[in-house]
Amino acid sequence: MKVAQQSLDEDRPSSLKFLAASVAFQNSTVPACTRLPYTPDPDYILNEEEDSCDVIKESKDNVAPLVKQRTRMKPRGLLERRGSNVALTISLRSGTNIIHLRNSPTNTNPRHRKPLTYLRQASCELTPAALHTKSCDTLQLQQEFWEIPMNHPFEKNFNVAGHGTKNRYRSILPNEHSRVKLPVVNDNDPLSSYINANYIRNVTRSNAAYIATQGPMGNTLDDFWRMAWHEAAASVVMITKLKERKEKCSQYLPMAVGESSTYDDITITVESIQPFEHFTVRKLTLTHVNGESRELNHYWYTSWMDHETPEKTRGLLELVQEVTGWDRTQHGPIIVHCSAGIGRTGCYIAVTTGCQQLLQFGKVDVLKIVSRMRLDRGGMIQTWEQYQFVHQALGRYARILAGENVT
Repeated sequence: MKVAQQSLDEDRPSSLKFLAASVAFQNSTVPACTRLPYTPDPDYILNEEEDSCDVIKESKDNVAPLVKQRTRMKPRGLLERRGSNVALTISLRSGTNIIHLRNSPTNTNPRHRKPLTYLRQASCELTPAALHTKSCDTLQLQQEFWEIPMNHPFEKNFNVAGHGTKNRYRSILPNEHSRVKLPVVNDNDPLSSYINANYIRNVTRSNAAYIATQGPMGNTLDDFWRMAWHEAAASVVMITKLKERKEKCSQYLPMAVGESSTYDDITITVESIQPFEHFTVRKLTLTHVNGESRELNHYWYTSWMDHETPEKTRGLLELVQEVTGWDRTQHGPIIVHCSAGIGRTGCYIAVTTGCQQLLQFGKVDVLKIVSRMRLDRGGMIQTWEQYQFVHQALGRYARILAGENVT
């Protein structure tokens, strides 16, 4: 098949382009972000071992002081180590893990505030000009990124017996309040309702626009497709290869046109395959054992390696456009996954949401987008490099909307 060489400004039925001509932009400097007062609060602190939000009794000793030392760059890949049982556990105990800008007038530490309140209220609206300026300010992006509470849940608070067997990484768990719960297969198997996935709400509305989940494992293939069917999903976005030095995701769908595979009560059949430069689209038919059939688009983006960010933003923006252009008015949330379901998954959802904000309002609030995502699933967007990449991708999209010839 011919590889598509289409650019974002070509004629395509995409809702991201529909109102592009009516968007007007004004130049401005980077505005001050909304931050909470810098006052210690005893009610909420970040867990020292898992960087989680929890209500505990007052304990001044739990607030770790800043380490007096030179500013250091955090080792690349620290947040994505996945070779042990504590693979993705993120600890902020060491001063070397955070960029502390002591001379900055906005230097505040999330340990001294209510993390959940921070995630609900943090905001920093950016015009296209301010977005471009901020995307080039590495120190500001690092400081802002590390101020956002991770909001990882405590494993001790999970009451689903045996759930650990269904988690790809022990330290990456779904937050309870937004966790996707599958129908119990039978009364004797409550574990059948568990899947490591969370609903991600739209920033401007309360509805669940996405489901962020881990890459399916050998023993969760049936669960994944039961979720897709139960949630009436019309699109699945996969942002990982099956193996990157080690397994990142089990193969959970047939590959060739005409092939079929059955998972639990659902048969998946590949109807067509359309390759693009950075991703491949498979049109699937899902047939339930009761005879009902549905269509689903599977988007497999392979140009983003784990532990890294893409060199260019064009490929991800083309994927966003392709997925957004699919008419899913009568369908459920878009399922997005990488390996752990927080890093690359978070970037995709943030870029998609940011593009919609730029299109509708002419400005974007990346800080608010990421904070709200972390309310629903802890740790969304794992590194400040990914945080910067989101700003760069949205900056490119803003230039496209403004009519610039972006190469």
